[in-house]
Amino acid sequence: MGHWSSPGRHPAGKGRDPLPAATRMAQARALAMICAHAGIAVRDWMLTSWILEDRAGGALIVETLPEVWDGVARLSGRPVDPLDDAFIAHMEAGTAGTR
Repeated sequence: MGHWSSPGRHPAGKGRDPLPAATRMAQARALAMICAHAGIAVRDWMLTSWILEDRAGGALIVETLPEVWDGVARLSGRPVDPLDDAFIAHMEAGTAGTR
């Protein structure tokens, strides 16, 4: 079943309406910036899933944003904390694409 935060999924779980590619790529850029703070690289997989990779070669394939957050916590050993001062500074600096 889809998650409310994944607009490309049918709410009743009856297939999926794919996000427009431009929307998905914008989502991918934002996720890359957020996950980079935890040392995790994220990339889109065929507009349907996300691949998360850590520096040690660990990887997960997930489908929804809640699964992204759980995967980041699993691979990095810490949850994403949007109220953390270092995270806020990272986002304000716009340091995307580095892990």
